[in-house]
Amino acid sequence: GNARRRSTYATPPRTPPRKSTQEMRREIHSAKRRERYMSEWQSFEKSMESGEMLHLNDIPFPPTGTSILDTLVGSSNPSEQRKHLRELMMRWHPDKWTPVIARIKEEDKSSVMDQIKEVTQLLLEEKKKYG
Repeated sequence: GNARRRSTYATPPRTPPRKSTQEMRREIHSAKRRERYMSEWQSFEKSMESGEMLHLNDIPFPPTGTSILDTLVGSSNPSEQRKHLRELMMRWHPDKWTPVIARIKEEDKSSVMDQIKEVTQLLLEEKKKYG
């Protein structure tokens, strides 16, 4: 018979659209912010082991004014973002902070609680966006 001949030419791979210089700068800036934040968080975790009293400034609250996920998540993949969002929601859940609050200097306790509530609220807003 007349068997169809397959083409021997491979389909060229699709190249992703090039990012603008502004997009690349924003990604680099976000990556640096993320790296700085994670370093601050690791230092905070080490300070928790010391048992010393803590001040408001000892807690590495996420930067506000931008999307928390843009700052703290290095991926634009929706499933990765949801995974990181769950992790952040667990980290910042007010119930998780009860033992920390017990170690906060009295004059800083209400400010710390207010900021934890603010972070939690921002994360809940992000959750609405990403499901």
